[in-house]
Amino acid sequence: MVAMSDFAVHKVSVQMNASPTVVTEVLDPDSYDKGYRAGEEETLAALPIEKGEGDNSIKQKTWDEQSENFAERYSSTALGAHNKAKADCSMAVNYNNEVKAENAFAANSGNIIEEAAEGAFVAGHRNTAVNKFQALFGTYSQIDEDTLFAVGKGKSETERATAFEIDRGGNATVYGVMAVKGKLKAEQGVDVTAGDIIVRGSATFGTAQISKIYGSGIECVASGEGSAAFNIRNKVYGKNSFAALSNNEIGADYESVFVAGHCNKAAASHQAIFGTYAAPLGNDAFVIGNGSSAKGNSNAFAVGKNGNIRIGGNTITIGSTTITEAQLQKLLALIS
Repeated sequence: MVAMSDFAVHKVSVQMNASPTVVTEVLDPDSYDKGYRAGEEETLAALPIEKGEGDNSIKQKTWDEQSENFAERYSSTALGAHNKAKADCSMAVNYNNEVKAENAFAANSGNIIEEAAEGAFVAGHRNTAVNKFQALFGTYSQIDEDTLFAVGKGKSETERATAFEIDRGGNATVYGVMAVKGKLKAEQGVDVTAGDIIVRGSATFGTAQISKIYGSGIECVASGEGSAAFNIRNKVYGKNSFAALSNNEIGADYESVFVAGHCNKAAASHQAIFGTYAAPLGNDAFVIGNGSSAKGNSNAFAVGKNGNIRIGGNTITIGSTTITEAQLQKLLALIS
């Protein structure tokens, strides 16, 4: 078992006199219960810390003039190499950082804090703060004066880019894919102005206003309460309605409509329409279209809300028996 007395405990401090020195105090670990008791004291003159150019400033000595640090203003600090702390209470650490604003901090390499960026905090590589209290990280970030927080993902001065940004209004922007492993809650709605919303799982749409949904396709609009539109160029303006596949439309006056297929258009509420270029009537509940164009709408089959059935073809097949239109007319004549 190792005793605490086997170790020496050191307390290091910088004394800011006319010629700054670094003092280390060797403390007695066995006197913890009585408080620290200073022992031998010595000055490490070789530690490379010296007074800076500004009052009450410090900087680290470097191996040559080309890598010299500058602490030019009151209480400024420059540590590492080739750093410039050029404003009151500013600090530049590591390599080749320049801080021109008061109460600001830069670390890592090649970062700049402009004079207007008081209180900024910058770390990473080649980031530049331009306004008050900005916090920048990453590499070669692309920002403006409205930026409050940013993470850069750029590759060079000519390829600046930002991965994530928060502006002064509290708006957050993700320049990529945002993965949410928990729940995503939006108290004031979700507005998608371009791109896709892809749901790989279940989705529940209540009575909240959904301004636009670009599902797994393009140019879809779902503006009715509790409505949804997916695939290609489907437009749902009515409440609690659904459209899928391509070029279907549900008007704002209709609700609880289900449309799938191609180029079908609802004619009333509470309809289900399938197929292509259907020609539903206002009293239809179920329609299968077999039209070929916008000027050639027709139905293969329709069921009215009164229970009547309309068949668009010339025959009915029941099992292996086919009844033609002429045979059906004869049958109806016999019945009547």
